[in-house]
This record gives sequence, C-alpha cells and structure tokens, in this order.
Amino acid sequence: MQVPNNRSFDRSNESGYTTAMILAALIIGAMSAHYLGLRNGVIAAGVSMVLFVAAAAVPGVSLYVYAAVALGLVGLATVGPKLRPKYGLDARALGALRTAVGRLRGLFKG
Repeated sequence: MQVPNNRSFDRSNESGYTTAMILAALIIGAMSAHYLGLRNGVIAAGVSMVLFVAAAAVPGVSLYVYAAVALGLVGLATVGPKLRPKYGLDARALGALRTAVGRLRGLFKG
C-alpha cells in the first residue's frame, strides 16, 4: 500500500496478529467463565477484545494494554480458585447426570 509520502507498509503479518488477539480474548473469556461464571466470562472476552483493538489502533497504548491484560490474568489465576463457588455448574451438572442415571436404572429394573 502506498501512502502520499511514498512509504509502503508491510501488512503481511496483520492476519496472524488478529488471530492471536482473538485467541487471547477467547482464552481470557474461558478462564473468567471457569472461575466467575459464563456471563462474566463473556463480558471479560468482549472487554479484552475491545482493549486489543484499541492497542492495535493506538500504538502508544499497546504496551499498557498488554501489561493490564497480563496483570489481570495473573490475578485471576491467583485469586480465581478462591472465588469459585464450591457447588458451581460442574456440581449441578454432575448431580443432574446422577439423577438421570438413577431414573434410567429404575425404569429398567422395575
């Protein structure tokens, strides 16, 4: 791409950068959903995606955005297990599965 002052930009690496940032936002969302619930995970993924787009658009902000995201992930990995409810989605799903298996056993036995 040529610009008015005859400089050209190499845009061959943009798709790899975009893919990596989308993947990072999804990982942040999945990690947040695991520890804090699905709604908070979706919000975290959306906010991190907006931050990554801002980092790509404003070059001076990118280092601060990456540092904030890294600090947030480290904080979530450290404090997240303590915030996770004891009987969350996993325990409810396991209880529902046990109930369904018990009902099926009752149908075949009786």
